[in-house]
Amino acid sequence: MHTRRIAKVSRETFDVSKALSTAITTQMPEKFDHTKADTPASTLQMQEQYDGRTAASNAQVTAEAGNTSDFKATIASIYGNDGADAFEKIWVTNHVNAQSDYVKAVKNNDATARAAVEKRIAGFTTEFATYLDSATAGNLPQAAGQQALTTHEDQVQNVLDQYAAGNYDASYTTNREGFKVMFGVGQALGNAIVTQFNDKFKEPTTPAPAPEMTTMWMQVNSNMLKINDKTTNMDTTPVLWKNTMYIPLRFLSEGIGATVKWDKRAHEVTVMAGDDTLVFWVNNKVMEVNGMKKNVGSTVFVNKDGCTQVPLRFITELLNWDVKWAQKDGSITLTKSM
Repeated sequence: MHTRRIAKVSRETFDVSKALSTAITTQMPEKFDHTKADTPASTLQMQEQYDGRTAASNAQVTAEAGNTSDFKATIASIYGNDGADAFEKIWVTNHVNAQSDYVKAVKNNDATARAAVEKRIAGFTTEFATYLDSATAGNLPQAAGQQALTTHEDQVQNVLDQYAAGNYDASYTTNREGFKVMFGVGQALGNAIVTQFNDKFKEPTTPAPAPEMTTMWMQVNSNMLKINDKTTNMDTTPVLWKNTMYIPLRFLSEGIGATVKWDKRAHEVTVMAGDDTLVFWVNNKVMEVNGMKKNVGSTVFVNKDGCTQVPLRFITELLNWDVKWAQKDGSITLTKSM
């Protein structure tokens, strides 16, 4: 919630000021020397106040008050009403109001008034930096905050000084540099708040999807084969022979998405399952797994239906399937996370 409000304030500050300045320059182009909304004559309320453009200045004051209200609401959502009230007092008195008084001093060429305002603004950078240090529990240190704020205030004053001297290009450049600086200040403050209240700003984690489970079901002397919710009929059956359960290799392999090849001349069956290649030989207890010989433990044979039968326990454990054998009804259930 807090990150959205901070982002909202930043967007509104930019959008409101640009929309307002665009409307004013469009409505009264002759008063702005037919410049655009992003030229020096319309970027700062201080310049409008200096030139005596009352309507434009008042409109910017209203927009600035709205921004202050948004800032205050954002701070209240993080630090409560007391923190927001403390912020508003510092922000308005020796920041917003002081900048307005600075314009008057420059316009009147009043060195004494100017010095007094500069002192107020310097006090603001110290007071506000101290406030931020305390509010963020030291995550935005007072020294760093004051340095950034001082840079910002110096740039604001330079923009007006250059403008008042008729150096519009320099005023424009300084204003743009100040705009960049404030992005850095905002980022530093945002990082400090996120660090302080890390639990509130953690991105929601999306749980990893549960692995897909494949279940195969067969039954001794039954042609039925179930793979998950699909039922088919095999052209042969699992059998119990010499106390060893045998299952038809082709149907098991195809059920798990493996490829089966039969070499009749060599009496050889090749099963390619993922990265594994298994080779069986009929009437042989030895097989090959990825080129390495292994003892099957029981003879692989071809039944009367012409299907290769392999020992259930060996082949399923070799392919990392979980096997459950129900002796009561002769059912075989194989499961694996795919």
